[in-house]
Amino acid sequence: MRISGLQRFINYLPDYSEKQSKLLLLRLPGFAILFFLLQIGFFYSIRFLTLQYPIKLFKVILFIVPILNNIIFIFFGTLIAQLGFHKKKDYLEKYGNRAYQRIVKTILFGISMVFAGILFGYVPLFYPSGQIGYYLSQPFYSWFTNWDWVWIRYTLGGICFLIALRTAYRAVEEFGIDTAAMVYVYFPEDAKIVDHDIYSIVRHPMYLAVVLVAIGGFLTHFSGYSILLSIITYLNFCRHILVEERELKIRFGKSYEEYIKRTPGMLISPKNWPKFFKFLIN
Repeated sequence: MRISGLQRFINYLPDYSEKQSKLLLLRLPGFAILFFLLQIGFFYSIRFLTLQYPIKLFKVILFIVPILNNIIFIFFGTLIAQLGFHKKKDYLEKYGNRAYQRIVKTILFGISMVFAGILFGYVPLFYPSGQIGYYLSQPFYSWFTNWDWVWIRYTLGGICFLIALRTAYRAVEEFGIDTAAMVYVYFPEDAKIVDHDIYSIVRHPMYLAVVLVAIGGFLTHFSGYSILLSIITYLNFCRHILVEERELKIRFGKSYEEYIKRTPGMLISPKNWPKFFKFLIN
């Protein structure tokens, strides 16, 4: 499968061979899977300890684990990836045209943490009965009815997840893996403006994909925890966009400020849904 922008990404890593550059990108899904498994392992380890030793400390930790995972992996993962922006000046002064090569591992490490944190929203959380976490992990409708909508929930969550994957794939196909990996933060003179209809309805289609994954997690479980994690994810990326667009305003000037005023960041207006699905299909 040809990855758009891969060769351009490789070109900005002068001390890496082509094979090393591709392996570097593979770290992203590799670390994401590792972090995802660590989150599951941590939750169920605490759950085991709570069942074996039902002391208050373990119950409190178990209650906050989903929120803690979200903060550690999504919030701090975003902060780590943002070092690509914050360290730019120092790295350019110190390393010159090899500045990006020096920071790229940090950027990809942070992105992998974010992916893992978002995917944790799909993990079923089995809390011991009677604990606060038990009620927050149950579907809202279970408070009113005994009918289980599990297949409906998982179908809706799965559809949303697949739409998110397709959105991310099409976004990378349009602007390239080099742009996604923040190459042009360090080489703004080489940046190109991507002229595609999708950017007339949403400024950040890749972050739209992130929001769709979070919504899919909520639809899958329809619980207090899932809606809380979705909201935290959305607010975190609102904050991240402010950091990223500070750079874009410098790069593209007043035209980008006008673009911000007329185009939403991550959410698409219902009137533009036909354009969005046309983008996914093409």
